[in-house]
Amino acid sequence: MKKTNFMLDEERDIMGNMTYNDDEIKKGLGYEQLQRYVPIKLKEEKIDLEA
Repeated sequence: MKKTNFMLDEERDIMGNMTYNDDEIKKGLGYEQLQRYVPIKLKEEKIDLEA
């Protein structure tokens, strides 16, 4: 995130979602899926993305 105009938003919680996978999908993937959402916000001082 250092090379973007975003930063972590530490005022909000990280969210997660465990998707339901039946046994056949788990066997095919070899794992279960978990999605994590990390809150971000715009930086107050923007960086030059062209550089």
